[in-house]
Amino acid sequence: MGNIEGGQPVSVCGASIPEVGIAIPLTRSPTPASPTLTSSLAADLPPNEFLPQARAAAQKAIEIDDTLAAAHAELGFIIFWYDWDWGASENKLKRALELNPDGADTHLFYAHLLSNTGRHAEALAEAKRARELDPLNLRINGLEGQFLIHAGRTDEALTRLQETLEMVPNYFLARFYASSACIEKGRYSEAISEARRAREISGARGTHAETFLGYALAKSGKEAEARSVLEGLLEQDEALAWLERAYAQRGAGMVFLKVEPKWNNLRSDRRFQDLLRRVGLPP
Repeated sequence: MGNIEGGQPVSVCGASIPEVGIAIPLTRSPTPASPTLTSSLAADLPPNEFLPQARAAAQKAIEIDDTLAAAHAELGFIIFWYDWDWGASENKLKRALELNPDGADTHLFYAHLLSNTGRHAEALAEAKRARELDPLNLRINGLEGQFLIHAGRTDEALTRLQETLEMVPNYFLARFYASSACIEKGRYSEAISEARRAREISGARGTHAETFLGYALAKSGKEAEARSVLEGLLEQDEALAWLERAYAQRGAGMVFLKVEPKWNNLRSDRRFQDLLRRVGLPP
């Protein structure tokens, strides 16, 4: 339970916001997910070690009762993360919403699919609906910030992340994506600060924050510090080799290839374009 007390101001990418006293559970996983996905992804387990079993369980639940909206949503999200079959994932999520139009998590899962496949206007509409249904849900608010970044609407993303941090100033996802937004704005010192805050908060999940920290340090010209964080910056060939290994393991991060800004320097490389096609995300 995160219990943030006091009246000191907190800031996001240089903008001050009031700190409020509030107690809300903190979710450290950088992905929206059911308990199955949250616990497994948070442990950094290779997806091919647990998602096939999770998929089979969801399919069995649907065989028993085809009207279980949660089972359709779970299966749709597993297909998104593991099978990379965007059409099948969308069909399952739409079926879940037919059964339960007010499922906030399902709207969020659908927004994630739409965002990662480049359908940004639709994604933001789904994220807004999820937030309307569950306005105090930290994960929904934080991930709406991510979707706005991927849509190129960085200023709006910072506003959403500020409002999220008004609820819980030490919420990992909001600090994490604030670092990403600051990088996109070219405000590298603030990006570094946000990434360090996220790393402090995140505990076992710190490697994700270190990715942005190393990236922000490198973009600001502090290569020595970046190397100390990342134990050697990935050159283009190394980065592509790393992505190939992640592809072989069905790595969860592969679903972000189309929209994650940190891969922009690889987009003209034919190897990266081939990888996108294999994941089912046309360049």
